Amino acid sequence: MNKFGDKLRMLRKKRNLTLQQLGVQLEVHHTYISQLEMGKRSPNAAMILKIADLFQVTTDQLMRDELTLDATINPHTTSEGACSESKP
Repeated sequence: MNKFGDKLRMLRKKRNLTLQQLGVQLEVHHTYISQLEMGKRSPNAAMILKIADLFQVTTDQLMRDELTLDATINPHTTSEGACSESKP
């Protein structure tokens, strides 16, 4: 079983994104996204961070098989502000 790929597919579908749309947002070809979802490729650290930021999840949630994604992920959240931190 490919937990990372399954999680990525679930996040993509929850946002109603096609492979092409997600590829554009992550600045990669859609076939790369497909290969990640099927477990044929592994993401590098930079891609893991991009995906985590885009979907507003932690890298641990993405990469650790024993951790699940929070069921309250908002499918309408955009990537804008995903990396924002509160400032005093």
